[in-house]
Amino acid sequence: MMRATPGWLRSRKLAAASVGALVFALGVLAFFRSAPAEPSAGPVAPMNQALVAGLARQGITIEDTSAEGAIPPAEAVATARIAVPLVADAAPTESLVLITDEVYGPEDASGGVQPLYVERLVWAVVFTGVKVPILGGVWVEGDTYLADMVVFVDARSGEFLRAIALPAQTGGG
Repeated sequence: MMRATPGWLRSRKLAAASVGALVFALGVLAFFRSAPAEPSAGPVAPMNQALVAGLARQGITIEDTSAEGAIPPAEAVATARIAVPLVADAAPTESLVLITDEVYGPEDASGGVQPLYVERLVWAVVFTGVKVPILGGVWVEGDTYLADMVVFVDARSGEFLRAIALPAQTGGG
């Protein structure tokens, strides 16, 4: 003969199971939050010279530096992926550089550009083989071109600054 479990005991068992499940879930979340967002590709790579030349044609000067960034490269990669969703599946190459952008910035009284970025310490995160949608002109849905996407993230604050797509034949990172 089977006896029914009293209601108060059933409620305690349910509460204990719920607390146990909650503690387990919090432990799993803590484990995954403590893992790095993206492992670094190893030592910081110098920036590919074809990309440096491509950026120079866009008015952006790249200089190597021995300075150290306040944020790790993995954080710069995570910021780049959030800011530019097109790069979600592409492999990153990170380079710590100084940039000067002679083209991007507000116009001054004489009609020239006041550069926003002058010798700014950044992580240049390069994603190669990115499929970029073709916009404007005669466009067929799904039309894309392959590009090397260069995403600049401030190496001190972690702030996204700018992204530039260059033709994929520049050689990547």
